[in-house]
Amino acid sequence: MRNILLIVFLFSCSLVSSQQFSIYQGITTGNGLPSNYVFSVCEDERGYLWVGTDKGLCRYNGFSWQVWDKDNGLPGNYINGIFADKRGGLWLSISEKGWFHFDIEKGVSTKITLPESFVFNSFQPDALGNLLVESVKGKTMAGYLLQPGSLSTPEKVYEYDATPGYVIRPNAITKQLICVTGEGKATPPVIKGTWSFLLRTVPGDYIPSALYYASDRLVISSRQSVQYDSYGKATKVLNLFNSDNTYAVNCITSKGYYISNIRTGYYFINEKSEATFYNGKSGLGSDYINQLYELKDGTIVFATLGAGLQFKRNEYKRTYQTGNQIVRSILKEGSSWYALVGENILRINEVDSQLTKMGVVQPAALSMYKNGNQLVIGSLKGINFYSFDKGIKPGNFIYYNSGVSSIIQNGAIYYASTYGDGFISFNKSGKRPAIVNKIMPIIEKTLPLINGYAFLSYEDGIIITDTLHSKQLHLTLKDGLISNSIHTIHEYKGSYYIGSKGGLSIYTDGRVVKTLTYNEGFVGKKVIYSFHDKGSRLWVVSDKYLHVFDGQKLRVISSHPIVSDVDDMINTACYDSTINQLATGSNKNISILSIAGIQPNKAVSVPMVLQTVVDGKVHLINNQAVPYDFNTIAFSIAPFATSPLAKNKFLYLMKGKDKAWKEVEDSLSITYAALRPGNYQLMAKIINPDGYESKETQVAAFSVKKPFWQTGWLIAVVVLATSLLTILSLNLIEAYRRRKRQATLLLDQSLRNERERISKDLHDHLGSNLVNIVAQVDTIENRLNRKSFPEAIHSVQKLSLHAREVINVLRETVWAVQENEHSMESFIIRIRTFLQRMYESTSITWQVTLPAGEHQNLSSKQTLHLFRVIQEATQNILKHSKATTADYIFSVSEKTLEVIITDNGIGFINSSKVGQGLANMQQRAKDMNASISIESKKGTRINLVLPGLL
Repeated sequence: MRNILLIVFLFSCSLVSSQQFSIYQGITTGNGLPSNYVFSVCEDERGYLWVGTDKGLCRYNGFSWQVWDKDNGLPGNYINGIFADKRGGLWLSISEKGWFHFDIEKGVSTKITLPESFVFNSFQPDALGNLLVESVKGKTMAGYLLQPGSLSTPEKVYEYDATPGYVIRPNAITKQLICVTGEGKATPPVIKGTWSFLLRTVPGDYIPSALYYASDRLVISSRQSVQYDSYGKATKVLNLFNSDNTYAVNCITSKGYYISNIRTGYYFINEKSEATFYNGKSGLGSDYINQLYELKDGTIVFATLGAGLQFKRNEYKRTYQTGNQIVRSILKEGSSWYALVGENILRINEVDSQLTKMGVVQPAALSMYKNGNQLVIGSLKGINFYSFDKGIKPGNFIYYNSGVSSIIQNGAIYYASTYGDGFISFNKSGKRPAIVNKIMPIIEKTLPLINGYAFLSYEDGIIITDTLHSKQLHLTLKDGLISNSIHTIHEYKGSYYIGSKGGLSIYTDGRVVKTLTYNEGFVGKKVIYSFHDKGSRLWVVSDKYLHVFDGQKLRVISSHPIVSDVDDMINTACYDSTINQLATGSNKNISILSIAGIQPNKAVSVPMVLQTVVDGKVHLINNQAVPYDFNTIAFSIAPFATSPLAKNKFLYLMKGKDKAWKEVEDSLSITYAALRPGNYQLMAKIINPDGYESKETQVAAFSVKKPFWQTGWLIAVVVLATSLLTILSLNLIEAYRRRKRQATLLLDQSLRNERERISKDLHDHLGSNLVNIVAQVDTIENRLNRKSFPEAIHSVQKLSLHAREVINVLRETVWAVQENEHSMESFIIRIRTFLQRMYESTSITWQVTLPAGEHQNLSSKQTLHLFRVIQEATQNILKHSKATTADYIFSVSEKTLEVIITDNGIGFINSSKVGQGLANMQQRAKDMNASISIESKKGTRINLVLPGLL
């Protein structure tokens, strides 16, 4: 039977016309499914999503699909039905092989057998996960309830004799038998057993050949849907399909119910009893629906033949495929959306949601403008006018080879932004356009504002003109924008919302008052579009995601995707406030989104650990101890992203071990190895696709035992032994003191030598400066003799600055040698003062990063040499690097100081002056037993490691 269905399906595929739009999100083999032929779907009590295909049983674990098939334990590969037993197992229908109970942990399948023959499609789970099975023997029908632990002894719950003119359908959840017949029929059969009985009459003489759902208020047959009031009277009859179909399926939800007859699509009947029909043309990709299933979050899943899994959350979006042609422009006029897709003009009618190709325009088209029956296209070759009615008809052409990026209209005059001539004006006459403004030659886009226009550039920022007040404003990165690459702008209540590479800048009252970047929740490379909706909410469209501003930061609405897959990218967008809809155009499709239907998902799962495994064995270790010599401890996590469409994050932190939160990235397991003795608590939290976090939850607590050598008795032995050793140690201490006194004498001699060397260093360092001062004095004298008073005054000023610098150098040298040692804190303060003086008249941005909580000291020798190295490095940055930033990073580890000096300049390649300075730094590093490395590629990095701090 299954093979026949596949043949019919494959034959029918050629008869299905291409879809107009889609309201679904698909999961296929491209997303990891082993097959696109899906027969059944189930979500178990732990949250796992199970899928039955023709290539095995699949489970989604939050990251990938795990498959069971005949090669690893199942009786067959065709999984036609799946029900959860709510005890960790599954009920499976496997092709023509029958029904089985599958123990997931053991990987064991047990076949279900009954005394009589099964009734096809009678299997149902009850509220506890037990399986109801109907059997037939002659005219006797019986219902059996199977439990996972007692498959060999099923419980018979009802029995009756089948009578023509009646159809009986059990409801395992309510434990009812619903008997359905036509009006005026005979008395129904007698029912034996523990279940209740209910009679329902279908209007007319039609008696359905099969029932697919029956309750006290609703009966679904192969042709009809009948609704009843509380008195059992039929209130609504819907005739659905033309002929009986034994493969019909249904799904009952709180918002309505779905009915499918597997061959032609499905009906959705809403709360008002209004029926709407959907099929492959609605975006399902197939008319063959094997099962409809509602997940716990309200998502409806369609198991299809050929189109894999299709998910329908709500109809917030309609997607129209463009055949992988790029959508360059979208605009709204009247009740229609218009899009420039490649060289095609497409229209989407809001009345019937149909997509129509209106015609083909100029090759290499870049921009589109429409006003009534007038269509204007800008391209790389010029400007084309078209008349627009039921189709498009070419009109005048204006040759213009600069490339037209956007077009707007003001009265009878058209304006356009170009790639080379700035802002131009033209009319329909066909004459060459006139250049209006060339302050920004390359304009990527021109957008109208309330009192003027905005000219956007991808490299020079944005120019905003106020024609009402004859003002012009040019904003760039220097004015506080996030980037000079601008992609969009909209005006709202006196503020400009400027979208650029990296985020959104809000400009008001002459300044940027707020930026929304990655730190404020922006996700994507650039802002494509922004707008305020009818409720005054701020929305931002990036190249990948839709965001809404919550008053503090942007919230990514990942639960409502706006691109079809990871390879797609949004290029353009347009918002219509009258109908509160957003249209987006990407590399692959056009989507129309209902803003009212997009609400951030605030539901967050609670993190849970299912089991703990220590060295390969399952342990119940909550608040228990683990041996000190264990190797690994692993925690199995309950699934937190059951839907393949969800992008939840599971974060964890082991108190007593971790200092920062970590993310589970590729499996539902957390593993630690060889933890030290002590107490541990595993904390976890889940972040849902829209950024909402669960509370931090303790999911496991345990301790690691101390080794025997850390126990009390062993410590006592150690203390006794230590006491005996103390006596011996006293003798050694006295010997050590004698050696220390000798070392002190040697140190005094070394310090005298060091002071002499420092004096020489002071003489050499100041000597050249004093000679320079003497030369400047001679210059001043000569200029005074020549009566060159302005030049003499200038030389006096330079002399004063030079003398002040000599005084500063002298002070710094005296400070370095006046004490035997210097604290790290005083050294850093002196460095800050020096750098402040050196950089105060430059545009270079500098900063000093300090160690936290370290109290090490430097010797006078270390102080002087280290100061000179920093001084030399700073002089190189100022004189040679052409840098804009400089960083001085100090870090202390035990008795070692590491100093890193970096700049973003041009480096010191082929610079002999810099080379001499580097040699001086290397010699000073050698004199204080330090190591130094110097790299210069993109900028310069000096890394000095000084051991032996005091």
